[in-house]
Amino acid sequence: ARYLHCREIAAQIAKQLDWEYGRCPDQPSRHQSVYAALVHSWRLLDETERATAHRLAVFAGPFDAVGAEMVAGISPAQLASLRDQSLLGQARPGWFDLHPLIRRFLAEKLAADPQEEEETRSRHARYIYNLVIHGKKKSMESHFYHLKAVMAEQQEQVLAAALWLARYRDFSDRVLVTLVERLIFYFPHSNRFETWKVVFDQLVQALAAGSGEAGQAEWLTAVLRSRIAEADIFLHAYERAQEQFAELLPWAERLENGALISFCRHKLGLLAARQADFAPAFRHLAAAIPPVEDYSPQYRFPVYRTWTEAALAAQDTVQARQTAELAYREALAAKSEEAESVYAWALGEIARLEGDFLQARAELERATALARQKDYAPELVRCDCSLALVLAKLGERDTSVSLAARALDTAVKRRDQQLITLATESLATVKK
Repeated sequence: ARYLHCREIAAQIAKQLDWEYGRCPDQPSRHQSVYAALVHSWRLLDETERATAHRLAVFAGPFDAVGAEMVAGISPAQLASLRDQSLLGQARPGWFDLHPLIRRFLAEKLAADPQEEEETRSRHARYIYNLVIHGKKKSMESHFYHLKAVMAEQQEQVLAAALWLARYRDFSDRVLVTLVERLIFYFPHSNRFETWKVVFDQLVQALAAGSGEAGQAEWLTAVLRSRIAEADIFLHAYERAQEQFAELLPWAERLENGALISFCRHKLGLLAARQADFAPAFRHLAAAIPPVEDYSPQYRFPVYRTWTEAALAAQDTVQARQTAELAYREALAAKSEEAESVYAWALGEIARLEGDFLQARAELERATALARQKDYAPELVRCDCSLALVLAKLGERDTSVSLAARALDTAVKRRDQQLITLATESLATVKK
């Protein structure tokens, strides 16, 4: 530090763990580099600790005693010993972590035995998989709440497990596919759209760098790219998203993947509707149903929901009523907590467009109450905006302005441009 900036020292150590930053003749050899200090500490461990401690390198973030024992074969007593010797830090009570440089050092030790590394990383991936899928979920939404809790504590672990499996194209027991499915389900609800794109792009790159299982790798790559395109919709990058889906659709058709074909058609329909181009929107949405006719209802419910929203935007209440009924039926079959609130909102919007404002108010108040129970921001914004427009028609201007303003505040906090636009337009309308 007498001669170099701390940033330069950190950069050198990042490149080379055993980089010597200047000889100090009056200091012992173990103080001449970070690597030398770590080697000295390693030699102070007993034989059992040296035989197992390097396996902890597979943990990309904090871990508890259960994980350490199942993945690395390290007992709670051994964890305490490693903590006492400063090899481990403590993230919070009951949870341990590794300093990044110590993790690198241990990773080098683990990599010296490729078979042990593969076995340890495989145990880690399956341990994380079991955490993610643990327990029976009563509904689609309960899956999300469980995932949210897991990701809050162990996001680094989930991503590390998925990336390792992708890099080795390990499709055994559907562990990789299931982890990706859970990430696909989690991110659209997480309000972290840029992170979503980065993570899925990393998975695409990991699959591309791997070897073997080419067919499944191609299918999963196409699915991941479709979700990167979906993130662009949330980011309001409609043109970029449309280009990606138009490119992916022939790919999905070549793979004969019904779910992916339907997803591409669905999102192309949504994008067309967002741009008020309703004829192609309805064609795409209609074409999204046949490929998943024999699939579970959770594949059809989102399509009918978007179709209803498009029909409402086009002020076609006849079509909106038909698709709302279909969406409601499929949502009930999928045991989705959105079934009642989405249906009530659709009925309220239909009544509003038809001029029956008292009926619209009753339905939209019910939809708002249901959405608030779930505390799901997009639904709350949509319900508040619709109800604000109805109350304005009924002469309750102050309440309608308050609702629209609240919707705009929620939309801004969520950073969802489409919701911001919706709330801004509603607020401007009720203020007139």
